[in-house]
Amino acid sequence: MRITETQRITINKLICERLSSNEGNLLSVNGFYNRKNDNIAQVLLNEAFEEDANGTTAYYVVKHPNGTILLFFSLKCGLLYDHFFDVNKFPLLKELVLFLETSVAEGEINEEEKKTIELLGKN
Repeated sequence: MRITETQRITINKLICERLSSNEGNLLSVNGFYNRKNDNIAQVLLNEAFEEDANGTTAYYVVKHPNGTILLFFSLKCGLLYDHFFDVNKFPLLKELVLFLETSVAEGEINEEEKKTIELLGKN
């Protein structure tokens, strides 16, 4: 199935924006509902603004040109990577970190090596 020219024109008129980027969205969400699953609308009404504003989840709304919210979606990409930062899940990495910390604390690392380790810790 191909998108017709009429459909393309309609799609190009839609507005997609970050939920918290427009204070008008706070009013617009009050009219949002979902007939099949009201819990979806409740997320947008009760949780989305706070989560979007504090950066835990990015919410986007897709609106009709008149401002009516047609749909929304959220992205929480950090969930893909959080487990990599738990050093306890990687015993060898934990050992390496402890070795480096001990070596730095006991003065067994020269200044150049120390700077390299500090740079690694910032990334």
